[in-house]
Amino acid sequence: MKKEVVALFIIGVLLVSPFVMAEEQAKVYSWFSRFIDNIRMFFSSGNNKVMLALEIRDKELDSAIINTENGNEENAIKNLERARERLHYVQQKVTKDIAEDVKIDINKTIEKINNIKSENFVDYVLEEEKTQLVVDLVIEIESKEEQILTREIVKDETTGKKKVEIVVEGDNKQERVMEIEQNIQQVQNQIAERIIKTEVASGGGDGNTQVEVASGGGSDDI
Repeated sequence: MKKEVVALFIIGVLLVSPFVMAEEQAKVYSWFSRFIDNIRMFFSSGNNKVMLALEIRDKELDSAIINTENGNEENAIKNLERARERLHYVQQKVTKDIAEDVKIDINKTIEKINNIKSENFVDYVLEEEKTQLVVDLVIEIESKEEQILTREIVKDETTGKKKVEIVVEGDNKQERVMEIEQNIQQVQNQIAERIIKTEVASGGGDGNTQVEVASGGGSDDI
């Protein structure tokens, strides 16, 4: 059965390749490439899947930039939401083995989008910063057998949006670990505050919601 699926995938790639090549020339990430990349994600695993998630996130960002430049804010927002979902996967699954590569990738991405004059990117870059902090925490925790790091996709009760909840379990936390935990929570609070601010500005909230401090643990996939 799996061989049949792979064969269909190859045929599909051959059929849509001309469209993908034309799309790459226009630097637009359309549903053709997205479809193929979703299949690539399905057949990937481990660290390769994490790096692929970053690659796909980058394509969504490039499209978001193009859509922003063309005044298509609605599609730009959709691109950024999909990019954020890929970052959630990275936050949940990144390991110490690829931590440095992920940090380099995130630094380059932040530099690329920091000067874009759009509030949508100001909101989004916070998710990149959170991912960077999660990587730092993974590096610290995976070298300490007495502590356990759990990462779980949950619904933020404050915003109604998905987020990755980070919990470190174990005694005798070192100062560096506690510092990173606090920084992650601060960034998550900023994300929630900006979501609430955007909803209030668009008439979707009452402005009285309090920002939640995350707690709990678990593990999930995207």
